[in-house]
Amino acid sequence: MRKYSLNQKVSELINLKYEGSYWDFKREHHSIENNHKLLHDIICLANNIENREAYLIIGVADNGEVIGINEQQFRRNQQQLINIV
Repeated sequence: MRKYSLNQKVSELINLKYEGSYWDFKREHHSIENNHKLLHDIICLANNIENREAYLIIGVADNGEVIGINEQQFRRNQQQLINIV
């Protein structure tokens, strides 16, 4: 079994230039008003049909173009994500 670092795995997924059942691209962080959409994305990824570790990759367009993140105002830490769930 091949071992990947997180950076290697995310780079590999971005280079595919499409989203899959266990990874999703988002142009930016979900706003506070869109917590329900964030929760939906987390649930969908957690229940992926391949039963694999899932990745919500922020700063990437749906076509795999890396656009980066300009503002971090909606970035959440682990505890904030747990509180949403």
